Amino acid sequence: MSETHIVAFLYPKSDKVDRFRELMKTMCRTVHEKEDYTLRYLMTEKLDAKEPEYIMIETYQSKDAAKKHGGEPHFKELFGAFEKEGLFAKPAYIAMCKSVEGFDRNRSLL
Repeated sequence: MSETHIVAFLYPKSDKVDRFRELMKTMCRTVHEKEDYTLRYLMTEKLDAKEPEYIMIETYQSKDAAKKHGGEPHFKELFGAFEKEGLFAKPAYIAMCKSVEGFDRNRSLL
């Protein structure tokens, strides 16, 4: 399987959550419209977190496609806004991964 996943843990400041979500809503729609190589792009919110914590679950057609996402103008603009506006309480944790075992929605084992 050549699909590549990114799992990113994002930690916006408590008083910046609304702005963070506004930016991410726009980003999710932009990725959907402009990145046909992006197969899944989900923003999730951690349940029962003491501090705001969002987890991005992303799937790309390949490792090169995942890298391409990071070079897109809308990606650079988003992270520029994050930095300029001081939205994060602590640095993001980002992992690039590949599937090695289990199953997906279609219930077919890997």
